[in-house]
Amino acid sequence: MICSPGGIQGERTSPTTARLTWDEPYTQCVYCPYNASGYEVMAEGLATLTVSRPPCVINGLNPNQEYFFYLYAKAAGNIRSNPSRARIGLYVPDRTPPSKPTQLRTESVASKRVNLAWMASVDNGGVVEYQVFCDGKLMGSTDSTRYTVANLNDMTTYIFMVRARDPDGNYADSDPLTVSTPDWTAPSTPGNLRASAITNNSVVLEWNASQDNVGVSGYELRNGSWLLDTVRDTRYQVAGLSSNTNYSFSVIALDAAGNRSDGTVIWVTTSAESNAPTELRLFRQLGRGDLTWRPPVQSGGVTGYQVFLDGTFLRELSDTFISLYNLTPGTEHLFEVRAIRNGVLSDPASIRG
Repeated sequence: MICSPGGIQGERTSPTTARLTWDEPYTQCVYCPYNASGYEVMAEGLATLTVSRPPCVINGLNPNQEYFFYLYAKAAGNIRSNPSRARIGLYVPDRTPPSKPTQLRTESVASKRVNLAWMASVDNGGVVEYQVFCDGKLMGSTDSTRYTVANLNDMTTYIFMVRARDPDGNYADSDPLTVSTPDWTAPSTPGNLRASAITNNSVVLEWNASQDNVGVSGYELRNGSWLLDTVRDTRYQVAGLSSNTNYSFSVIALDAAGNRSDGTVIWVTTSAESNAPTELRLFRQLGRGDLTWRPPVQSGGVTGYQVFLDGTFLRELSDTFISLYNLTPGTEHLFEVRAIRNGVLSDPASIRG
């Protein structure tokens, strides 16, 4: 016969669970001819449990009932030992609370979430869970020392607290932690991005203003992936472009907290290179108007210029400036200058004023 298990001990681990431990037969008797292949645990009113090695955890106990457990060692060939007996008495509730969780802190505050962490509590029966409260409301529980609280509001102050609980319902609360959330809301996407005054080397971009819960601090403009500028206005002139070229421009709204809207994109094709004079400027005072300009980008073969006022030819000259007199003060006129190349007039450079 195989030796009976020795040193059997039982203890309640919760109102409805218990734990049995024992010495294995071959550690009790050096002359035992068998090694145990398993163990059977029996008690009145409970199903028989079979385990291969100690310990044995028993569930489903009545906290107000005393139990006597019988433990049998089993060996190959259907050999079974005499029983060893252990008594487990009524459950005696634990009245000692855990130590309170300490060092409650935030590990990160982002994307409407707060990640909390704290130091573990200690309890004579073990801590079974930590409950997390926000402004006095239970948010959830965990068996770890970290917890994420989601769906928080922007620019709001919250008070968090963590409660450690043991199997008997005893608890201890952490010190409160006050957390103020930042502005997480991005501005709306700039609307109706549009292009005007498209030339061979420039374009004017305009868009509708974005909205933000605090305020838009500016707009980021990009040419493809290249940052052009950050501006507060809703209008921007892009210069230094190449003629007859496709460009992808985007605008993103920003706020002071660093939030960024989705981008809005427009494709623009610059015009072919013009043969007209460039940088035409007008200076008016009383009845006089002074026009200045620069030669066309491709100025080879240009022999002179013709000046027109309201569509009527005025003069041909080789200089790049002219003064016009006897203009009516307060009256707007259309001024045009055309380059002469090989006897052919270029496209007009025009200005009103």
